[in-house]
Amino acid sequence: MKGATSVVGERIRRAREAAGVTQAALAELVGKQQTAISHWESGRRLPGIDDLVNVAGVLGVAPADLLPDTEPTRRSGAVLLRAVMDALESDTLKGNLERFIGRAEAQAPLPIVVRVPQDRPERAARALLARAEEHGLDVSHANQPLDMNALAQLCGVHVLYEKFEDGLSGLLVMLDNGPAIGVNTLHPNGRQRFTVAHELGHYVLSHYDRFHLDVPSAEAGESPYYDWRLERAANQFAADLLMPAGLVEQHVGRGFSPRQLAGTFGVSEVAMGYRLINLGLAQP
Repeated sequence: MKGATSVVGERIRRAREAAGVTQAALAELVGKQQTAISHWESGRRLPGIDDLVNVAGVLGVAPADLLPDTEPTRRSGAVLLRAVMDALESDTLKGNLERFIGRAEAQAPLPIVVRVPQDRPERAARALLARAEEHGLDVSHANQPLDMNALAQLCGVHVLYEKFEDGLSGLLVMLDNGPAIGVNTLHPNGRQRFTVAHELGHYVLSHYDRFHLDVPSAEAGESPYYDWRLERAANQFAADLLMPAGLVEQHVGRGFSPRQLAGTFGVSEVAMGYRLINLGLAQP
């Protein structure tokens, strides 16, 4: 069996060749000597975590894609997140994230009670709601909006609320004691609920690469851990989870206004407006 150093080196080489980048070009892009790249790829040396993140960003892959698929790499979630934190300009946000990691790592592991198919957002959301109802969770929205914390707990996921600065909506990080979602308490309640559903979507759909940050900024599209296709799928999952098509249609048929619908389902009026348009129940 190959050692971790050899596996990392091989994955860097494959990612570099797939991107059509030479060793010399990669070295220049990450600020290293070509001999360093050669040593990494040959398995003679292991790149530091900062170098690993930089290489991943240049080659357009997730940092975890360059790590071995072994049990010890599960501990890389907090390590990779901290490496990305070092590149953030906001010291306040760094402190927020560090506090979140500490709280998340202190949580007792949760059992995974519910597992669902992972192939399509809509199917995964419907299956999760059905399984949650089997375990006694009220998914009817008759008395109150869906309890997102309880739903995440059935999936074995901790949800922690933190005051995140600089527009961070939420994050998903995989730790030794299981997955944890962070939610920005500075956002309105409807937005917080959508964030939980969105991050849970990343988890259920296996989008995670040890960590996932949702930062709504122009720069996010340039980061190595951002993929608009995964974001769209997570948003679709969240919409189907929080605003099931059948229930929304029933309430519209009863004459509920968009504002009433938003309150019934515990989402923002903007989110409900998009949902109504996507379901063909309102005009763009």
